[in-house]
Amino acid sequence: MKIASLFGGLFVSFILIGSSAQLAAQDKTWVTDVSAATKVSGLKGARVNMVDINNDNYPDMFVQVELSSHISTRDRNMKIYLNQQDPNSTFKGDRVFVDVTEQSGVWVHPTIPDSSRVIDIALMADLNNDGNIDLVTGPYYDRLENFKFPDDRCEVMLGDGKGHFNLVKNNGLHELGLLNCAGLTFLDYDLDGILDLYIATWFKDKNLNYTQGNNLGFMPDYLLKGKGDGTFVNVSKQTGIAGVEFPMYGVTAMDWNSDGWPDILTSAYCRSGGSLWKNNKDGTFTDVASTVGYTSQFAKGNVEYDQNGNQIVRDLCQWAVVPADFDNDGDIDLLQALVHGGVDFGEGHSTITVNQGAAKGYKLKWDMSRLQRKNPQSSALGDMDAAWFDLDNDGWQDCAYGELVYDPGKDRLFMFHQNPATHMFPDMTEDLGLLKFTTCHITRPNDYDLDGDEDMMIGWAENPTSSTPISRLTLLRNNIGRSNNSVEVKLVAPPEVNHDCIGARITVYSGGMAQIRDVLTGQGHFGQQQPIEKVIGIGQNTKIDSIVIHWPHKTLANTVVVNPPINRFLIIGQEGVKGVIQGVNESAGVDMESLQLVPNPANDLIHLTIPEMVHTGGSITINDVLGKTIATTPLPPQTFDMVLPISTVAEGMYMMVVRLNNGTTFSKSFIKR
Repeated sequence: MKIASLFGGLFVSFILIGSSAQLAAQDKTWVTDVSAATKVSGLKGARVNMVDINNDNYPDMFVQVELSSHISTRDRNMKIYLNQQDPNSTFKGDRVFVDVTEQSGVWVHPTIPDSSRVIDIALMADLNNDGNIDLVTGPYYDRLENFKFPDDRCEVMLGDGKGHFNLVKNNGLHELGLLNCAGLTFLDYDLDGILDLYIATWFKDKNLNYTQGNNLGFMPDYLLKGKGDGTFVNVSKQTGIAGVEFPMYGVTAMDWNSDGWPDILTSAYCRSGGSLWKNNKDGTFTDVASTVGYTSQFAKGNVEYDQNGNQIVRDLCQWAVVPADFDNDGDIDLLQALVHGGVDFGEGHSTITVNQGAAKGYKLKWDMSRLQRKNPQSSALGDMDAAWFDLDNDGWQDCAYGELVYDPGKDRLFMFHQNPATHMFPDMTEDLGLLKFTTCHITRPNDYDLDGDEDMMIGWAENPTSSTPISRLTLLRNNIGRSNNSVEVKLVAPPEVNHDCIGARITVYSGGMAQIRDVLTGQGHFGQQQPIEKVIGIGQNTKIDSIVIHWPHKTLANTVVVNPPINRFLIIGQEGVKGVIQGVNESAGVDMESLQLVPNPANDLIHLTIPEMVHTGGSITINDVLGKTIATTPLPPQTFDMVLPISTVAEGMYMMVVRLNNGTTFSKSFIKR
């Protein structure tokens, strides 16, 4: 073995090409706007569902073009974009979004030939377990008098796995009549391996409520049991759901009490806290919202004054609830998106609700101190969308809100970074250079390029203070995530489990930390949808002890994968790892496990070790988080250990890359302190 080091007689002369900014805290280099490169620039988009439509593992988009409900014209307000390889590049991480709406068949009307239909809300999953993503759509209206197409109903369309959909007649949704849809979520409530559907509705006719002062304008929610062929049957009455009628903004299905059975959380219009439907495991549900503290009404919202100086205290209205175990303590907490929130002392606003765990009956506790907003901000907060994600893959989830409606000049995107020591969430939006995203409609995390970190699709309004604001989409590529290690997991359903494994729980154990990711679809307002493939960051840990999969099934044993590879896209089935997909930023021979860097973090010196093999030499480079090479040196033939001086390298996060002349490449991230 040859050892080339400062101490072994061979001084390594490191050539410094540049320097890197301090990356101890977030800054503008953490994300890059790639909208132009991905053909997202210029696309309109108010709401976006992101899911793999054509079975290539890359998330595609189903987009609502404008926020208005388009209730007076059938103007094709929804579009489908497939995430495809850039035809002008051989690098598989270069992606473009291609409009395939016209050939998708999504606009077929069930009764009117050569027509279209109103679609304002959509949700996607495999309903018939054939391996292809299917589609449920529905209309939304505010007041019935404005809706010109009462024959346009909720519909089911089965996909062919290539981006084309066929309408299912007599699907059981159309037959419910005209529904004013505000939320959709899929779940397997009875764990029979077939997806079911919950529909949350808005007013039957808002005028009836406001002009007559009663509840005649209310519309019930529906729980529909799937038959496995794209058709559904209404089971609202026998499951106990039919007992509550109140206007809803959205709905989320998740396992609130970690018993393996999906529960249902509704996000209600003002003056109601919503329902937490506990799954009784016998085909029925019980509303336990008041018992466990699930509500949007623990606090009042912002305080206003009328023209006579009379005080008006607004009720909080919940538009979305998004679950996650943000503090990694083993139970599922909630991120609530509330409108009419205030910023002054004593005024309620959007919050993280902390699950108190089994010892306290999984009760939920509001903690409005965790989200630390900065100015600019509206005095009447209108948070209508929320999302969890781990931007820097440090193992602690961050979060975001999309705010709009009440103060177009100040409504904006809010992104919060979790402090692992305190579990507080400082506002990092300005640090990332993202204050320009005003009147933000959606924040949709996704790994669009399959490089092992979560990017962000933003829906926002251009010229928000004008009379005709334009909804825009922007795609932000994550640059910081790959400075830490991660794993991406896609599940393959065992027999008797729904094909998309909706309701499965993934737990990753690494470095003494246990992280949970639940596979969900349809969270909050208008059925917001993130990819079902999950990215889990593990920080600087270089090993995953195990990944445990709890399948959505009554009796199926957990699957345990011991010591899986890191920085890979893993396909996991009942028997364990079924496939490993290489990271897109790696060439054919990249090995991210065998390169050893000690110490890590490092100060003045870093020692690298590669496996022994016959080689004729190569090169060593250090790249910053943007991929820019800042230092390089040759690797002599048959050299396997080197100590490199890095005292002149700025503090931050970097990638060490060793390229041998025989085509083998090794890489590993490290921190310089």
